[in-house]
Amino acid sequence: MPGWGARNVDRLRHLYPRVPQRFWRRLDLPAVHVRVGITVMGLVFLVAAALGARTDGRAVVYQVVLIGFGVHGLGHLGQALLARGYTPGMITSVLVVLPFSIWAWRVVEDSGAVTANMGVLITVGVLLITPVIVGVHLAVFAGRRLVGRVRQWQDPRHR
Repeated sequence: MPGWGARNVDRLRHLYPRVPQRFWRRLDLPAVHVRVGITVMGLVFLVAAALGARTDGRAVVYQVVLIGFGVHGLGHLGQALLARGYTPGMITSVLVVLPFSIWAWRVVEDSGAVTANMGVLITVGVLLITPVIVGVHLAVFAGRRLVGRVRQWQDPRHR
């Protein structure tokens, strides 16, 4: 979350001295970026959940997104391991993301809704979560840049 990167960058640089400086400069995202990114990801999950509800969990898109949601929770735990301490998302992953993912998957599986090959579903879920997260970040960066340009254009001092 905002501020975490600034508070931890020196410690992380010491742990990982070979990581390029440009990475460390981008570690701390503005609050608006985080909020919009979480909202957009929530909308992706909402659409998938609606498909899942309409199909009693049989929608492959829902199943893949559900797997991706759980993998994203594991990613937060992996970040905490790499940082050797607390990282944003770690507590939510332990208390919400992972328990929900396990429970929801059991409900879907117990209902007989899973008809696709489990290995394929897991592979697709794992392979898609990273590009989806990166895509959301890029969309938020582009949106923030566009808003900044519109504000600048509207400012009478810059006409």
